[in-house]
Order: sequence, then C-alpha cells, then structure tokens
Amino acid sequence: WDVVEALFPAGVVGSMFAAYGRLLERLASGEGWSGGVDAAVAVPPRPAPAVAFAPEPLFAGFLRQASQAPERPAVIDGAGAMSFGELARISGVAAGRLLALGAGPERVVAVDLPKSWQQAAATLGVVRSGAAYLPLDPSLPPARRTALVAATNALELDWPALLDGQGEVPDLPSVDPASLAYVIFTSGSTGQPKGVMVEHGAALNTILDIHRRWQVGRDDRVLGLSALNFDLSVYDLFGLPGVGGALVLPDEAERRDPAAWAELITRHRVTLWNTVPALAAMLAEHGLPADHPLRLFLLSGDWIPLELVPKLRALAPKAELVSLGGATEASIWSIFHPIGELDPAWSSVPYGKPLANQVMQVVNSRGQPCPDWVVGEIEIGGIGLARGYFGDPARTNERFRTDPLTGERRYRTGDLGRFREGGLIEFLGREDFQVKVQGHRIELGEIEAQLIQHPAVRQAVAAALPAPGQPHAKTLHAFVVPEEAG
Repeated sequence: WDVVEALFPAGVVGSMFAAYGRLLERLASGEGWSGGVDAAVAVPPRPAPAVAFAPEPLFAGFLRQASQAPERPAVIDGAGAMSFGELARISGVAAGRLLALGAGPERVVAVDLPKSWQQAAATLGVVRSGAAYLPLDPSLPPARRTALVAATNALELDWPALLDGQGEVPDLPSVDPASLAYVIFTSGSTGQPKGVMVEHGAALNTILDIHRRWQVGRDDRVLGLSALNFDLSVYDLFGLPGVGGALVLPDEAERRDPAAWAELITRHRVTLWNTVPALAAMLAEHGLPADHPLRLFLLSGDWIPLELVPKLRALAPKAELVSLGGATEASIWSIFHPIGELDPAWSSVPYGKPLANQVMQVVNSRGQPCPDWVVGEIEIGGIGLARGYFGDPARTNERFRTDPLTGERRYRTGDLGRFREGGLIEFLGREDFQVKVQGHRIELGEIEAQLIQHPAVRQAVAAALPAPGQPHAKTLHAFVVPEEAG
C-alpha cells in the first residue's frame, strides 16, 4: 500500500494492512468465500462496566433522608428552605389525593408548575403514588400542551390545592422499580413529538453511579437550572435529595440570569453545577467570587467547546470538570469523560467511556461492531434503556433494536462516532437532520412540518446555524416559500 501515514492516527495503517492480509489468507485457504469480510477484522470486546445494583424507586433515598434527618433543608427557592420532613409530608399527602383521583401504576400525571418547592413536591407526589409524571413547561403553547396530554391520557390537576399540606399522610402502596417513573417528550422528525418512557430503576442506576464516582453526599448542593421537561432535571430532583444534599432552585425569571446564579451559588453554598455547556459559558463570562464553593461541573447535552475548558478552570481552579453524554432514551447519561489536559489534536472534548451497567457500541450500517477509528452509529444498551416511546410501537421498533449476535437490546442514537485507543468514544455529529440548540434535541423536520401547515406557506426549510462569533453556539432559522397569491 502507498499511504500518507500522517493522515492516519498512529498504528491505524498497520492494523488495516494486517486485516487486509488476514482476508487474503482466508480467501487463499478457501475459508473466506462464504463468510463476511468483517471476519478478518479484529474488533475488541466492549463489555458494560458491571457494578452491583439493587433497583428501588427513585424517591427511596429521599424518604430515608427524611426519616434520618427531617430538619435538614431539601429544597431552597425564593420563598426559603423546605426541610426533608416537610417535603416528605406534603408530597405524601399529595400522593394520597392523587390515588383518590385515579393515579397509580402506569398512569401519567401532568406537572406544569414553575421552578419552586411546589414543582419538587408535585413531582415527588406523583412518583410516590406509583404514577409517572409528564413534565409540561408552563409557557408551552396551548395546542402543544393539549397534544402532549392527549397523547399520554394524562391527568391534569389543580396542583396548588393538592399541595396545601392539609391532612395526614396515608398508607401509600409500594412502588415497583420496574414501573414507569416519567415520560419526557423529545422532538420528532414527522412533526409529532416522541414520549420517552423511563422506569424508576433505569434512572436510579445512572444517579447512583454519578454519586459513586464523584462522592456526592449530604454536604453537596446543586443549582437546578434545567427545565422539568429536560432530563438533566431528573438528577437535580432525585439525585441530591436522595443522599441528603439540597436542591437550590432559581425563580423562573432567574433561569437565564448569570448574575442571579452567582448570587445563589455564593449565598447557598452550591457545590455542583449540572447544565448544558452554553449555560456554563454564560457563568464563566459573568464570573464568581474567589471563595465560591463549586467543586464539580457536570457538562452535557451538547458539544463542549475546547475554549470553554480554560475559562472554567480560571473560574474554578479546584473544581473537577466532567463531560457527560447519552440520550433521554437511556436515562439521563450513559457516558462520561473527566476533562484533564486538552490534546491539541482534539476538535472537541471526547465523548468518553460508558457509565456503570451501560453499554456503548459503534456499529456499521449492518449493525455490526466497528473496529477502532472506524466511524459508525453510536448505540446504547444496558440497565438505563427506556421502554420505548409512549403509544408508538412502530417508532419504538425503529429506534430500539435487539442485536442478533448478543441478544442485547440497544437504542440507535443517530449519533456518529468512533472508538479511539483505550476504548474512548469520539462524537462526530449526526447521521440525520436532528440538531441540538442549548442542549435541546430538535428535529428540523418537525419545524418544517409545522410551518407547511400554514396556508400561506408552500415549502419550508429549517436550519441550525452558528451564532455570530460563536461557532459552537447554534441558533434556529427557517426559510419559507410562500404560496403564490391568487
């Protein structure tokens, strides 16, 4: 072979030529004519990092903390601090009322409250009743809200009345960890959103691994900036309170105000940051007092620009920076990468390696595992996998497949990537028209489908284009061809 070796990572050309030689040998011996070419390619095993895991309901840790230390603050918002004991009591009363109104296992209950202790109590009340919560942004257009509620046959309730705290906590039924915990809708290419169904045990596996790896405990606090319908909020709500830590919630008006974040971090001694990279960049631009307590940045949901890393290190020299990734369909996160020294060859921070009890695989168009450095589609398997899409078996079967070789069920992410040396996955973009804007998955086809429903629009094209001067920050644009008048 005549090769410009500088175009390839070290060792790749040698591995390719060795595979080529093995293929020729198999053909020459007569063995290679009936099998696939891939038999000559050495693909290392990619087993899930197994860790002992005992499934239980998402709220079980919170209830233990409420029993052991009822006076400790569990949720802090603009109205003050609510203790574990009081939050357990109010959510327990609400759970009893929900059961009387028809909630229970596999039933979906809408939660449409703004950031507040009430939002946390409502969510806890739903899952303690055995039902699953459907997060609805209070600012959703009425038509979108109606569609999501109808798609799940969700109960819509008068939350302020349910959370008045009057009465005693009834005996509540036990909740199966294999029952549905929440349904979060993501954008759909056909114009219809997809409701991802996640069970208690699936999400808890992710949360517990984060706690193990970074020693999250009762002295930690997290600033809950993510909307309830964005699954980073699942960790905020059930992660810190589950180990005795506190959730600090900004008012809705403060969710995009870095000056307010800085003040909350300092006043309430927030130690964990859990957002998309764009919000961390806003915090870095604004700055923090030198004595701030942040010790861990969990960054996920989008590309992490290389230029953001030194800015965060200047902001918080003692804090650990971690890249996390995955999909709503696989319970918050499935992959992590501690951000150490930056490699000059990187175009962005690597995707990383799988979290405990989760599988990350890169496969070709035939669903076969790719060797190192070969680009393919990233698939996720393991304990964290969602059931599928609510009321949509066709799309569930399309995106969740069973590997014929291993019998393992995996989610086809549509993300392109490749394995680097040492089992590290590199993210390389999308194979379809899905984009991410500030961490939110958006199917451009859904925007186009909505636009062409307007009688004045004949054709439409949507695109996510770089913001001026910010190549990694995307903004949505749409272009339409109007119907000819008359």
